[in-house]
Parts: sequence; C-alpha cells; structure tokens
Amino acid sequence: MDKKSITTVFLICSFLWADQPLEWDNLPDLPNKLGVAGPFVGVHNDALILAGGASLPPEFPPGKIDSPFDPPIFYNDQIHVLVKNRDSYHWYNNPVKLNKNLAYGVSIPTSNGIICVGGLWKNHEKDITSETHKAISGISDDIFVIQWQNEIKISNKWINTDDDQNLVQEIPDLPKPTAVLAGTIIENKIYIIGGDSANGATNNFWMLDLNHRTSEEKYKWKTLPVWPGAPRTHLIASSQTDGREECFFIFGGRARLNNQWQIFTDSYKYIPSRGEWIFQGEIHMNGELIARSVMDGPVIRIGANHLAIFGSSDGMGYLYLTELASQTTNAEAQNKVEIASHLKKEQKEFLNGHLGYSKDILLYNTVTNRWTDYGVLPVKSQISTTAVQWGESIVIPCGEISPGYRTPNIWKMNHGEYRIAFGIFNWIVLSLYVLILMGMGFWMSKRGKTTNDFFLAGRRIPWWAAGLSIYSTQLSAITYLAIPAKTFSTDWVRFLIQLGILACAPIVIYFFLPFFRRLNMTSIYEYLEMRFSLSIRLLGSTSFVIFQLTRMGIVILLPALALSAVTGLDVVICIISMGVLSTLYTVLGGIEAVIWTDVLQTIVLLGGALIALVIILNNIDGGLFTVISLAANQGKLAWINLDWNLTDDTLVVILLGAIFTSLLPYTTDQSVAQRYLTTKDEKAATKAIYTNGWLAIPGSIIFFGLGTALFIYFQQFPSHLPPIKNADQIFPIFIMNEMPSGLAGLLIAGVFAAAMSSLDSSMHSIATVLTTDFVQRLRRKHTELLSTAKKLTFILGLLGTVSAIVIVSIDVKHLWDYFLNIIGLLLGALGGLFMLGIFTKRVHAPHAWVGVAGCVFSLWWVKYYTDYNGLLYGVAGTGSCFIIGLLASILFPQKSDGLKNLTWWSLKE
Repeated sequence: MDKKSITTVFLICSFLWADQPLEWDNLPDLPNKLGVAGPFVGVHNDALILAGGASLPPEFPPGKIDSPFDPPIFYNDQIHVLVKNRDSYHWYNNPVKLNKNLAYGVSIPTSNGIICVGGLWKNHEKDITSETHKAISGISDDIFVIQWQNEIKISNKWINTDDDQNLVQEIPDLPKPTAVLAGTIIENKIYIIGGDSANGATNNFWMLDLNHRTSEEKYKWKTLPVWPGAPRTHLIASSQTDGREECFFIFGGRARLNNQWQIFTDSYKYIPSRGEWIFQGEIHMNGELIARSVMDGPVIRIGANHLAIFGSSDGMGYLYLTELASQTTNAEAQNKVEIASHLKKEQKEFLNGHLGYSKDILLYNTVTNRWTDYGVLPVKSQISTTAVQWGESIVIPCGEISPGYRTPNIWKMNHGEYRIAFGIFNWIVLSLYVLILMGMGFWMSKRGKTTNDFFLAGRRIPWWAAGLSIYSTQLSAITYLAIPAKTFSTDWVRFLIQLGILACAPIVIYFFLPFFRRLNMTSIYEYLEMRFSLSIRLLGSTSFVIFQLTRMGIVILLPALALSAVTGLDVVICIISMGVLSTLYTVLGGIEAVIWTDVLQTIVLLGGALIALVIILNNIDGGLFTVISLAANQGKLAWINLDWNLTDDTLVVILLGAIFTSLLPYTTDQSVAQRYLTTKDEKAATKAIYTNGWLAIPGSIIFFGLGTALFIYFQQFPSHLPPIKNADQIFPIFIMNEMPSGLAGLLIAGVFAAAMSSLDSSMHSIATVLTTDFVQRLRRKHTELLSTAKKLTFILGLLGTVSAIVIVSIDVKHLWDYFLNIIGLLLGALGGLFMLGIFTKRVHAPHAWVGVAGCVFSLWWVKYYTDYNGLLYGVAGTGSCFIIGLLASILFPQKSDGLKNLTWWSLKE
C-alpha cells in the first residue's frame, strides 16, 4: 500500500468538511411590482434603501419584448425604504425623491450614508397620439449621499459624526460623467473604475480621499494607474484583504473594441499601498478548462478572505443578440424583408424563452487566488443590482432576471457559520488530556507548602525542563495558530524575528541574568527598587501586570476561536470554559505544576504540528518539492524585504523587531524570568535559556512551514476551505477537516494546553508580582502570603477571561501582529528602565521618571502620528526611555552612592 492509500485510510476516519448551509428567505417585494434594475442600494441605520433604477412602463405587457436594445425602459426617481422591526419588515412611505430619474451608477454603503456615484439619467415624455415615448437621456457625474434618520435625507456632503458640518466640503463631481461603472471604499478612500463615459468602455480609474473632506484644495479626484487589461463596462468589483492589506479586485466585464464585442474572463488586484496592479489570471473554477465570465453579478465580501458572486451573465446571450441585431439592421438596409422578419422572430423567441442568467454562487479566495462553487441560487439570478450586508444577513434586492425583465423580489441569505461535528473520539482525547493536566495540578499541589514552592518550586527544576517551559510559555496558542495563519496569508519575512531569541540569549545571560540570580529575588522588579526607588519598582510591576492582563486575553481568545471553529460553540462560551479550567489548574499547582505540564505540552505541540505538516505534504501532489517550487514562484518564501522604509516589514524593521521583541520578554517579563529563577544556580539557568533559544529554530521552521504548506494545499483543494470569520482559524479548520479522528482531538487539546500554559504562566507571575511587590512590600502586618497568592490567582483568571471577551470585539486581522505591537507599547518603558539601571551609574530615580515620561510621549507620537511598523514600538519605547533618562542625568546630575552589585560596572568591580 503506497503512502497516498495509507493517508486515505486515515482520512476515512477523519471529518469531511460539511457544506455550509445557505438559508434563503424572501423579504417584502418592492412596492414597484415591475421591479427595477441598476438601482442605488445600501443599508444605513438598519434600513434597506433602494433609489432610482430602470424598469418597463406599467402598460408594457410581459412576454412581449421584441428587442433588448431599444425597449421602452423607464428610469425613475423613487427612493424606497425597507424598515426592520425585530423580525418583521415593512416599507416606509417615503416622499423624498432623487433630483432626476437615475440608474446604473454605483452605490457604496458607509456608516455615514450610501454614496451614490454617476449613472444614466433619462426623462420621459409620452406622445398620446402615437402611443410612443420620447426620452432625453445622458450620463451623470453627480455624487450624493443618501441617509436614513427616520426619514430620507440627501446631501452633497459625506459627514462623519464628529465633523464640523460647516467645514466639510461638498463631494466633487466625477472627472467625467460615467455609467455602468464599479467602485468600492478602502480606508475612507473611494475607488471608481471602468464604465461608459459616452464613448464606449473606458479604463477610468479614480480615487477620492474622504479624509480630506474639510480641505478644498485636497478634496479632489486623483487619476490612478490603469489595470493592465482592456477598457470595460459591467465589470464586478469589490474590496477584501489579500492577507497583507485591503485590496481592490475587479472581474470580467465587456467592451466593444475594434467593432467587435468582447466578453472578459480576466481578473486583477490593485494594491493601494504600492499603487500597483497585479493580473490574477483568468476566472477558472476548480477543474474547469474554460474560463468563466462573471459580468454584472452582485458581489460581496464574506469572512476574512473571500468574495462571493451571486449569479452573473456569461455574456453569450448578449453576443448572440448583438449579432442578430446587426444582421437584422443589414437585412433591413438591403430591403430583405423576409430575412429581417425571420431574424426579429428569432430575437423575440430567444428573449421570451430566456431561462435566466447563471444561478451559480461563486466563491473566490483572495489569498490563494482560487475559485470554487458555493451553492446555487434558489430562484432566478438577479443581476444589475448590488448585494449588501444587513446585520448578519446578505440581501440581494430586485435586479434583472432575463434580458429586459426586472423583478421586485428581495432575497435575504444567512450564511451559517462553519459547523462540523467534533466527534466522540476527539472529545474523549480532549477530555483525557485535560484530566491529565488537572491531575498534574493536584499532584504538584501536595509539594507546594510554602511561598518559595509556589513561586520558585524550591529552585529544584532541572535546566532542561525550565528551558522547555520557557519555550512553551513563549510558544502559546499565539505561535501555534497565528504564525501559520500569518504565513499562509503572507511569507517568511517575519521568520527572522524567531531567530532573535537565539541571538539575544548571550545578552540576557551575560548582562541581565547575574543581577536576577545573585540578588536572590522572587520578583525581578525588586531590582528596580534596589537601583532606583520603590515608586519605580511599583511602576515596573504595574506595567507588567497590565501587559500580562492584555496577553491573557489574547492567549485565551485564540484557542477559543479554534474551539468555536471546530465545534460550533459560541466563542464567548469557549472563552469562559478555557478561563475557568486554567484558573482552577493554576491555583492548584503553583509554578512546579506549570513547568512540568509545559514540558508535556511542548512535546505534544511540536509533535502534533510536525505530524500535521507531514499529512499536508503527503496530500499535495509532489510533496515537499512541489510546495517549495509553487510557493517560491508565488513569492511565499520571501524572507527579506530590502525596501527602505519604516512602515512595512523591511529588513531593518525586522532586525530591530527581532532584537527587541525577544529581548524585552526575557529581561522585563516576570513570567519568563521566573522560569530561569527556578533552577538551582546560574549555570543551570544559562543552560535553560540556551535550550529555549536553540529549540526556537526547528519550532519556527515547523510553524512557518505549516502556513506555507496550508497555502499550497488550499490552492490545490479550494473547496476544502470555507469562509472563516478570522484568519487565525485556518489551521484548526485543516485539523478538523483532514486530520485522523483522535489525532485531531489531540492537536486541538494541544492548542488548549498551549493556551492554558501561557495563561497559567501569566496568572502565576502576576500573582507573584502582586504578592511580592505590593502585599508583602506595602503591608506591615503579617499576611499569609501563600493564601493571598492563590486568591489573587483566582481573581486574575476572571480578569483574563473578561479581557479575552473584550478583545474578541476588536477587529484584529492577525492576533500575532497585535500581540507583537502590545509588547512594544507596554514593555518598552520597562526595557528602558532596566537598561538605565544596569548600564549607567549616574541615572537615579528622578532621571528614570523623566525617561518614563519621555517614553510615554514618544510612544504616543509614534502610535498616533506616524505610520511606523508596530514592531518598532519596542525600539521607540526602550530607546526613548534610555536616552531621555540618560540626558536628564547629565543635565541634572546627582551623587552616585550605594550602587555596589547594582550596575554592570559595579558588578565587575
């Protein structure tokens, strides 16, 4: 039996991913029973708004269309509002109208109203004697905003809630009148593309920055580089993140070029930060050889990295009808009456027998650049309309259902979250693993009789166990889930950050470890009082507590997202469950139980990740060499960015980030330092630090490799990746879809264990700091410290759980990025203080306070007034604190006494 067959046998016991149910419901029909196509559509203040649009006149009988090119299509100025009241809907009788009959523009819903751009306008006049309609028409360059505030309001300004309305400028008109165009909004910048500006298809591409709405000079349309393709109308466009940033995607369309109609099947991506277009290839569904056209279909973003197109026109019918129309014109010009009559009959039969447009729902992943089916519409496809998000639902209102025919139907779709049965074997494995961890906590609790046992395990931990514990603590669910997700979306540029751990190990051992070990401390912030003052010590302790409370929220949230993804449980329920289990386990075991469970889960996590990587490679045609080849060709293995700026992940940013995001936790973070304080002596602590440093290299290769392998896997099997809410759920989805039953449960259990390890480390270290630096130091009367520490641990578990619930409401695309930023913001000042204490003799408490104040100001300025990469926050915080504190000591010198063994220089003496 070959390896493929073996894998197949394993996967029979695994969990095939279930189809995501699409639940459809029809909302009340548009009051205009003829329906409309090309309306302006959006949701504002929980009301659905449809404005303008085109439809047949009331007296025109259905089933009697002779030609799609000159039908009596009427444009209207009505604005319809569908209001939601709990679970019921009703149409609001709105008297406000547009200032002209308008259709086929582009509508961009925002929190401040629906921005309506361009379109075709047409005024109608009926000749009673001849029963014909005369029309005056044109193309609009108008832009206006429709708002719902218990009534319809139309404005020429886009106004934010905190704006001074008198300062906001009117939105400037389009550079050219344009219709059948497309557009989107990214970071308050409107992007308008393509369309017809009266001379056929265009390659217009304009941008208006709404952030300049108060500046008459800057509030103007900017012409951007055009895409490397043909001009077009009726294209589909939307924004979505490609894993790195929010991008602008366009698909299909049509144009008459060189007197020939062309239907396009290509796609492009515009990257705003680089001002650059990338050809994304032809639109091929998985396994299809012929490219598809997705012209004029409603599109909307779904989840973290998907776009969904709900039906579309393939353009074949349009080409057929245009050819018939051309032949009819030629026959009439040559007075071939019989031929012309036959061609008209053929046209009529085609139109009135048209079965509608494609009902396929297509799903496009903006990271893997792959297409897959997402189901079929339950009714006729509705094109020439806009899909909009209304709460948790997607709404597709009205539109054209066949050439010339509109519909008043409005459909609501709920795309249910990804659900999969966790399975009895996985529940058994998960339960057993949790019981083992709890059992270890009970067992170790018998040895924790004193505060020294609870905080430092009696300094009896072997160096290799302490090293594995440090690695496990720093690993956490952040590494286990977020790094593969980040690499899946981007590349290996941040791999160098992981090497920073090994590079910084000698610095920690040579310059910092001697102070922490020889001064016989329990809390490393005791050093700050010895060197400076009690107030500086309490500042350091408080900063650490705030950082760890934030970190606790993140490390609970990530596995909670994983559990939610694979079991369907609500993420808040998962957070509470994780918090309760971790709190009980930590209160029981103390630092000794924490370290030994860390050892167990390091083996489980690395072993499980390695097994997952092997399974992925085994299921990819060509295995490892294919992954390397395909990933390299797509730039997924890039690990150095030689651009020169401080915004992106450039080499200089990564190197500085590698140093400070590694150095700060090992020198200012009690949860890490406490590990190497549990060993018997300084030599053993040195071995523990190096053990962690060397282990980081193979561990990082595994986790970064997982992300890249997942990228290639989901390119080859795009249907296996459903829309997910958060990018960090990518690895758990694979675990549950593809891993054998039981092993999947063990990996998920490992994720939980990683979270519990980091969480119990945070709770335990905070309890150590609060007990040592506050309770023991500030309270004069006798206090039972062990009991106090355990009570504090319990309270901290509750706070960490609440922290995770708060963070879950924040839109963070990659929690690893967020965590690295938090390190810089909250540990930067601490790093500066320890460096001032160890490497200077002239700096005293007042100077240190000046340094801290300068650090706070510097970080505030960097955070809110620059676009510097978050990796530089640690550099800015530590550097500013050290430099400003040192300058203060030079300007306002004080006598230096009593620093023996408290600075590097006096230690050497």
